[in-house]
Amino acid sequence: MGVKGIIFDLDGTLLDTLEGIIYTLNKLGEKWGKKFTKNDFLPLWGLSAEEILSKLFDTNDSETIRNLAKSWIIEFNKTLTETNLVKVFPDTYETLEQLKNLGLKIGISTSAPREVLELVMNKFRLDRYIVASTSRDEVEKGKPDPEIFSKTAKKMELKNNEVIIVGDTKFDILAGIKGGFITVLIDHYNRYSITDIDPKPHIIIKNFKDLLKEIKRFL
Repeated sequence: MGVKGIIFDLDGTLLDTLEGIIYTLNKLGEKWGKKFTKNDFLPLWGLSAEEILSKLFDTNDSETIRNLAKSWIIEFNKTLTETNLVKVFPDTYETLEQLKNLGLKIGISTSAPREVLELVMNKFRLDRYIVASTSRDEVEKGKPDPEIFSKTAKKMELKNNEVIIVGDTKFDILAGIKGGFITVLIDHYNRYSITDIDPKPHIIIKNFKDLLKEIKRFL
């Protein structure tokens, strides 16, 4: 069965959000006397905001985690609108345009909440290319469960095995493989070697130019 669609993760895949995320986490950490680095955050990237905050702030209290999550959204939205710390990766628009011209349906599945997804879609005009999207608050289970990808595929009216998943974390790849998708790990930040990922993605790439080359092999 041929490939008919492609679903992207958002943070770290389509958008270079690492600096913005670390900045906002440290805004939250000021009240707790905590300071975070990329090394603290990167192993958790791909999990839900609640799971990340629980681990970074060392708390299992549900009310505390909810309040932290709300504050994180507020801080991230301010960072998104008031700074240039969040940006698209090079060749993002060109890649999306070419994929659309190839006749592929394009979707997004993100661990971010819908509020953040909509703000990002509008700011960076991603809605020109995206036919369907799913956020973390629309599913019962987050990555590495495949539900968030399967739901987007269903909205695109495609079967899982007709869709390529592109993500930047091991959680994206594990969710994609569990769901029966074709999986592509895009390693913008040079975080992984082939031995670091288990199970292995079908393809590992470093940038969007490589993505276009690989996807054309499936068409």
